[in-house]
Amino acid sequence: MHHSQDERSTGRVVEDTRITADVRDNLRKEPIYKFSDVHVQTFNGVVRLSGFVNSEDQKRRAGKLAQQTPGVTQVMNNISMKPAVTPTPQVPATPTARTNNLNQP
Repeated sequence: MHHSQDERSTGRVVEDTRITADVRDNLRKEPIYKFSDVHVQTFNGVVRLSGFVNSEDQKRRAGKLAQQTPGVTQVMNNISMKPAVTPTPQVPATPTARTNNLNQP
């Protein structure tokens, strides 16, 4: 006999979909931080945040915004820090012959 892995009621699925949309909306409206790389999933009122941010403050803020969303029972904040970008040393460009001669009539 085949059982679905998702045994939520239709009403629960609709509510979880609404919660996900509300959390995404709250993250998008946040005036200080940009959460373009944060993903939101909801199952039985439990919101899982994943993706990447630039700082621990951003991670905490995303979790707080999710927790304040009506219908959220728990937040699993699995957001990671973006790796620090280290500048690569500049290698001088090799001179190339110019193909266009500006002195031609």
